[in-house]
Amino acid sequence: MLKVNSIFESISGEAGGFAQGTWCTFIRLQGCNLNCEWCDTQYARDPANGLYTEMLIEDIIKKIKHPASAKILVTGGEPLYQQETIDLINQLILHGCKVQVETNGTIRLPQISGVHWVVDCKPPSSGMCYADAIQTAFNLMAICSNNWSLDPAANQVYLKFVVQDMVDLDFALKVMTELVYLRFMVPFILSPIDGSGKLLDEILKTVPENIKNYLIFSVQLHKIFKLP
Repeated sequence: MLKVNSIFESISGEAGGFAQGTWCTFIRLQGCNLNCEWCDTQYARDPANGLYTEMLIEDIIKKIKHPASAKILVTGGEPLYQQETIDLINQLILHGCKVQVETNGTIRLPQISGVHWVVDCKPPSSGMCYADAIQTAFNLMAICSNNWSLDPAANQVYLKFVVQDMVDLDFALKVMTELVYLRFMVPFILSPIDGSGKLLDEILKTVPENIKNYLIFSVQLHKIFKLP
């Protein structure tokens, strides 16, 4: 059984293994091990608030239209907070779904082939940033190592940095610089928290040349267009 907050269809609002604007079925799971200051899904954070339905995996699969061609975005809360999520992901893949999982960068990724993992590195403004940039970089390497390859074609991990201000941006750039130095060169996603054109302009001016080639610049389309 899994605690499911909601299952719905919409476009992918952020960059990752699915391009922005991709039509997806979202499976939003309940419960999270963090409490970010600017969390936009607080209703899916508390595993005991009753805002969820307990569902068997087979019943979740039945909710998906045309699973053999469906793109499934598993999100939360924190999807890996529930151990049963691993069984869900495996069953989605067995049914032919393409799967992307959005996770908060604190729980080691399971060894599952054929999954896009978008790992969110929490900046200072989240209130959930526990380490300096260098230690954060090493933590991310440990969390992602099962699913990372030196072969870019096999790379299925994306590291996402959502930034609210220049302090966050400075932190994100230090983490990315350290990871590039360590040759942990997964795609990096850099996104202003509210899609602000002003902040995006500052980001473009601030990012050093040696980092730009590893970056995907993104805005949060679901916030701009007020989508679920």
